[in-house]
Amino acid sequence: LLAGDSDEQLNQKIRDDVPETLSVGEQALAANEKIKQTRAYRFFPEAAPAWLECDLLNYLGLSSGIAGRTQEALSHLEAAARAARAAGYVLGEADSMLFLCHVHLLNKNERVASRRALRTLSETARRLRLVSYSVWAQLLGAHYAREEKDTQQALKATSHALALVEGSSPWYPSRAGVRGGGFFDLQALYEVVVEMEVAEGGETRAFRIAERSKASLMKSRLAHELSLMDFPYDQDAGALKLCQAQLSQEYTKLLMPGPPGAVARILQNIELSESSRVLLMERLKNSTSPLGKVYSLSVPEPDELKRLLESNKTVFSYFTGRLGLYVWVVSGKKIRFKELPMTKQEVNRLTDAYRGALMSGDRAAADELAQKAYDAFLKPVIHFVDGDSIGLSLHGPLCRVPFA
Repeated sequence: LLAGDSDEQLNQKIRDDVPETLSVGEQALAANEKIKQTRAYRFFPEAAPAWLECDLLNYLGLSSGIAGRTQEALSHLEAAARAARAAGYVLGEADSMLFLCHVHLLNKNERVASRRALRTLSETARRLRLVSYSVWAQLLGAHYAREEKDTQQALKATSHALALVEGSSPWYPSRAGVRGGGFFDLQALYEVVVEMEVAEGGETRAFRIAERSKASLMKSRLAHELSLMDFPYDQDAGALKLCQAQLSQEYTKLLMPGPPGAVARILQNIELSESSRVLLMERLKNSTSPLGKVYSLSVPEPDELKRLLESNKTVFSYFTGRLGLYVWVVSGKKIRFKELPMTKQEVNRLTDAYRGALMSGDRAAADELAQKAYDAFLKPVIHFVDGDSIGLSLHGPLCRVPFA
C-alpha cells in the first residue's frame, strides 16, 4: 500500500496458508453454532458471545477474498456486519468495512463498490476515533489515487496517514492486532512522503518532512533516556505521564470487544484525556522540566535556518530514503538540493564496511573505504560549500559514519 509495489513471495505464502485458515474458521463457526443450540447456552450465553461469531465471519470473509472467492467473501462480510449491528458491536462493523475494502482492492473491477466502502470506513473511523482504521483508510485511498495517476491526491492521503501515526504514536496501543498501531512503521511513512514530495518537485516540503523524521527519532530517544533517569517529575510532567497512560488504557478498551453501550462512555473519557494532554504539553513546552525539552523540539523552516547560520557556515542535511539519498545544502546565501543515486541498502553496506575496516585496524582498507565514502557522500555536494565551516545533520545509517 505504501510503495505501490508488492512482495509477491509474501503474497504467495499468504495464499498458500489460506485454505487451512478457511478450514479452521469454518470449523470454529460450526462449533460456535452448536454451542448456541445447547440448553447450557441459555444459562451461560457468554460461552458463545455475539462478538465471536462476528469476528469469525469477518476473518472468513477476508480469507475468502484472498483465496479469490469474492462472492463468498462478500456474503461472509455482510453477515458479519449484520451480526455486529444486532449485537451493538461497533468494532465488528468497522472490521467488516476494513476487510471489505481489502477484498475490493483484490478485485480490481469493483471500483464503485470499493470507493463506497472506503468512504464508509473513513466516516466510521473518524466518528469512533479509531485511529488505526483512519490510517488504513488513508493508505487505501492513496493506493487508489496512485493507480489512477492522481499523484497529488496520493501524496495528500499518505501525508494525512503520516500525521495520524505521528500524533498518536506516544500513546496509541501497539499490540491490538490489526486495530492497533503496531502495523504502522512511522519512519517508513516519513521515507515514502519524502520520496513523493521530491517526485512532485516539492524539495522544500520534503526538507520539512525529513527534519520531522529526525526530530521524531530524537524525541523517542530523549523520552526513553528520561524514563531511565531518576529525576523529580514536576506536577505537569507527572500529570502528562498519567494522562497518556489513561489514554492508552481507554483506547485499549475501545479496541477490544465490550458490552453494548460501553463505547459512548469510553469515547467521552478519551475526549477528556485528549483535551488534558494538549493543555499539559503546551505547559511543558514553556517549563523547566526535563520533559519540556522533548516537547519543545521543533523543525526549523528553511529560511529561518538560513538566517540563523553564521556567514561562513554551510550545513549538509542528509536523509536516507529507500531509493535515494537526499541532501539539502543550507548556507546563509542559498538552499540547494541534490538527490544522490544510492539506496538505503547501498548506504548501509558502505557504512558498515567503512566502520568495520576502522575497527579492525586495517589502515589500507580503511583508507580505501574512506575515499569511497567521501566520493559517495561528500564529493557530489562539496562544491556547494559557502565559507570554511561545515555542519552536518544526519539520518539513518549515516549517523554511524565518522565524517570528520
